[in-house]
Amino acid sequence: MKRKAMGIGLGLLTVALWIGPVFVAFNSNNWSLKKTVAPSDEEIGDLTEKVESTMEQTNFPSDVFKVVDNSLQGNVLTLTVQLKSPFSSTPVTVKDLKIELSSQGKKVTTLEMEEKEVIVKPEESKLVHLSGKLSEKGLEKLVESEFEGGMFGGMEITGGYFEFEVSGVTVEISPTEIYGGEAR
Repeated sequence: MKRKAMGIGLGLLTVALWIGPVFVAFNSNNWSLKKTVAPSDEEIGDLTEKVESTMEQTNFPSDVFKVVDNSLQGNVLTLTVQLKSPFSSTPVTVKDLKIELSSQGKKVTTLEMEEKEVIVKPEESKLVHLSGKLSEKGLEKLVESEFEGGMFGGMEITGGYFEFEVSGVTVEISPTEIYGGEAR
């Protein structure tokens, strides 16, 4: 009898330890699912301000992006880009990076990130590979630029996006906002 009572008591204690914290959380948030599960508007605002202030303080993109290598295999251009976290205490998850290059108003390629996603820890750097097929015009411009010493031979960044996540907040930035429409 004592064994059975002890088994029931331990079972009830286990249930209480699982359900108790959930009960307390809901009770302290006035039984609101939204308040209990989702961050408050104030918390989201604080995080947004933190991300914006960090982006303003960072010499973006020179502190964050650096092309360290490029290669051309047939008509496929591959860039190796070093990404450095602009944050000193929060990791950044790079979800996607695409850059559209154009020459004289005509699209010559879209370079896309080969990795699915990359996590860059605070004050760390990671390499990301971008690749895309060049049009004939893009290939000609790239060959011309090799003789002139420039990397993109008069091509401009005319589209694309950089998507990353910081502390659960997803941020998307257009490369044209970063570079002002001029490839570097």
